[in-house]
Amino acid sequence: MSIDRPYFLNYIFSDQRINISLVIIFTAAFISVSAPLAAAVPASSSAGWHLNITWQSLPGQYRGTLHGHTTNSDGVFTPAVFLTNYRDNGSDFQAITDHSVITKDPQVKGITYISGSEYSVMSNGGHMNGVWLSGKTTPSTNAVIIAQRIRDSGGKVIFNHPGSPTKGWTFKEIKAAAKPYDFYEMYDPGYPTIESYYDQMLQNNITMWATADDDDHSFKDGRFLKSYDVVNAYNSTSSEIKRQMSLGNFYAAMLDNGSYARINSISTSDGHNVVITSPDMCNFIWYTKDGVVKITNNTNTDSYDANPDDMYVRAELVLDNIPRLKSWTQPMLVENGSLSPTVCYGSLSPTVGLKTTPEYSNVGSIACILFIILIISAGAIAIMVIVRGLRPRN
Repeated sequence: MSIDRPYFLNYIFSDQRINISLVIIFTAAFISVSAPLAAAVPASSSAGWHLNITWQSLPGQYRGTLHGHTTNSDGVFTPAVFLTNYRDNGSDFQAITDHSVITKDPQVKGITYISGSEYSVMSNGGHMNGVWLSGKTTPSTNAVIIAQRIRDSGGKVIFNHPGSPTKGWTFKEIKAAAKPYDFYEMYDPGYPTIESYYDQMLQNNITMWATADDDDHSFKDGRFLKSYDVVNAYNSTSSEIKRQMSLGNFYAAMLDNGSYARINSISTSDGHNVVITSPDMCNFIWYTKDGVVKITNNTNTDSYDANPDDMYVRAELVLDNIPRLKSWTQPMLVENGSLSPTVCYGSLSPTVGLKTTPEYSNVGSIACILFIILIISAGAIAIMVIVRGLRPRN
């Protein structure tokens, strides 16, 4: 029996059914690889830059603060009564930050306890909170050392009440001890608010998230329920609140008699025009590295079209023209590179914070799997062709 080579080749290229099958398979293979990968490449911003917006709308908004004291230091309420007071007045979470001690969870149902402690940095008089601490942090008179000890304990650093004349901070002191994604206590009802230090930190490429905290010691000190950190989150567990606040997915608010300037959404469709919506009629004040760049009064929706020289954009909302009812967004940084939906809507890494490159989905892996399946199918047809082609002619 001999093999007729010309017959074999003629058979392969003359059988229309096999030819059609091969064309379909290799066309599908090409589409399966090229289409998902093309979809994974972010659409280019026309100017080659974008604002990195950390806001991400999630199922819930949860309210609380990261600064307060009990009878374990200089507060007047026991830890259980302290948390009960906040729970009964609408808070979803609350930190206990007694001085130089970590107060144990009093196990109050209906509110999330957050561990913490407040440290006095004697070299400059400044006070610093560590929250979400996993263990005792040894005090130090060096702000740089105590801040790093808090981070090493798995906690987050807060530079407390910078406006205090005796327990505050200078800009140089904050700059020396701060690292990106630490917290800056923008508002503490017991002390003046200093926004200039915050903007200087941003201008020096140290991104900090702004918080508003009661620093409550008792009802009588006038600080109880004077602020909120409003967090976009999947739930109000301590770990989830920490994760979203670490990402900057929250805003800080001054509170009075239950009222505050609320924020519904922060978004952009092109990477530079930022739109903020509120259910309330507010005054919108927009800031960049150059200070106030736009003010719009008495509206519930406003926008700012950024440019690459802005360095960052942040906004303040004032409710009913009342200065004590102000809310602060987190800063939106100008970053080089193309815009992607991931960056646009602030879906950031829980460990890194802001991402400087887009985060892609698993489309590449899916494409590879589809391509392998199609190659196997093509191989099976090729084997069938070979087997049929090797048969002798009758």
